[in-house]
Amino acid sequence: MGGGTRSYEFAKQWVIKGHDVHIITSRIGAAKIPSTVVDGIKVHYISSRYDNSFGFRKRIFSFIKFAVLSAFKASRLNPDAIYATSTPLTICLPAIYCKIIRRVNYVFEVRDLWPDVPIAMGVLRSKSLIRVAQILEKAAYRFSSHIITISPTMRENVIEKGIPENKVTCITQGCDNSIFNQQENFDTSWLPKELKDKKIIVYAGAISTANDLKYLVDLALESKNFQSDIRFVIFGEGLHLSFLRDYATKLNVLNEFIYFYGHVSKFEVSKWMSVSTFTVATFGGPSALWIHGAQNKFFDSISAGKPIATNYLGWQTRFSIEENIGIYIDPSNVTVALAQLTQTINDQKWMTNAGENCRYLANNSLNRKLLAEQCLEILNAFEKR
Repeated sequence: MGGGTRSYEFAKQWVIKGHDVHIITSRIGAAKIPSTVVDGIKVHYISSRYDNSFGFRKRIFSFIKFAVLSAFKASRLNPDAIYATSTPLTICLPAIYCKIIRRVNYVFEVRDLWPDVPIAMGVLRSKSLIRVAQILEKAAYRFSSHIITISPTMRENVIEKGIPENKVTCITQGCDNSIFNQQENFDTSWLPKELKDKKIIVYAGAISTANDLKYLVDLALESKNFQSDIRFVIFGEGLHLSFLRDYATKLNVLNEFIYFYGHVSKFEVSKWMSVSTFTVATFGGPSALWIHGAQNKFFDSISAGKPIATNYLGWQTRFSIEENIGIYIDPSNVTVALAQLTQTINDQKWMTNAGENCRYLANNSLNRKLLAEQCLEILNAFEKR
C-alpha cells in the first residue's frame, strides 16, 4: 500500500477500540469485488478511476462521479457518524446527503485547502466555477459538526473564513511506526552497487509541477559538478515524470546522480529510507501550495529516524527547525543548497541528535495511534444517539 495511509491507520485503530468501521473508496473494476474486509475494516469500492496524470476536467468528472455513487452507498449503510476526508472538496457531498437524509453528523477533515490551491495554481480560472467551489467549501464547513485540519496553519485559515475556533481541531498526519520503525532491520546488501557508500537522499511522493522536482535534478547536476558523493533517489508517479527523466538525461545525471524508481509500496520506501542519509520535500510556485503543506513524506521521514531537508518556508519547515530534525535549503540557488546539505551531513553530532529527536517525536506527540484516539474522541461526541 503506497501513498498516504492515514485513513486506513485511523480506521484500524477504531476497529481495535470496538467500532464497526466502513470505508468507501474507489478502485478500477469495483463491480467485480464490490467490498472486502481488511484488518477488520469493511471496505466498499466505488468504480471511479483517478490518477495523478489526469487533466483538470477529467479529475473533476472523477470526483463528482465518486461523490454521487458514494452518497448512495453511505446512505444504505445507515452510519452513526461519518468521517469525510478531503481532498477533493466534493467529498463533502455524500456527507451532506447523509446528514439530510439519515440525520447523521459528520466530521470534515481538511487535508488540502480547496479551492484556494487550484485557484493559486491557475488551474481553476473560471469565475463561475470559482464561485461554485467557494459555495461548496462553505457548505462543507457549515453542515459539518466538527472540522479537523492536518496542519496548524490550515486551522488558522479555516477560522479566518468565519468558522468558530471551538469547531476546528488540528490533528497532524502523524507517524506510521508499524512500518518505518523496522528500518533498523535492513542492511545495505541489496543496494545497487553504484549507490553503495553514497549519501542517499530520498524523495517519495507526488511528481507534479507543484512539487518542483526539476530543482532536485538541478541539485543532482550540482552534485556531479562538485564530485559530491550525494545521490538522489525519487519514488512516485505523476504527469511531470517523463519530463524529469528527459531533463535528467539531457544533463547527463540520470541513473548516475539521480534515480527515478516510479511507484513502489510503502514498505519498499521504508527500506530505502533505512539506508538514506537524508530525505527531502520540495515545493514550488505560489505560497498557497506550501505554506499549509502537510506532506506524508515529512512524517515518514520522522518515523524512519531520518532528518529532512525542505526548500519551502511552510509550517513543516518551521517545525523541523524548532525540533532540530531538519534544515531549510535555498530554493533558488542549488550551489548554496548543496553546500548546506554537505555541511549538515558532515556534522555527525547534529545528525545523531536529529535521528534521536525524530524517533522521540514518532513515539510520542506524532504517534499515529495516539492521534487516531484523539480523532475518535471527536467522532464519539457527535455520533447518532
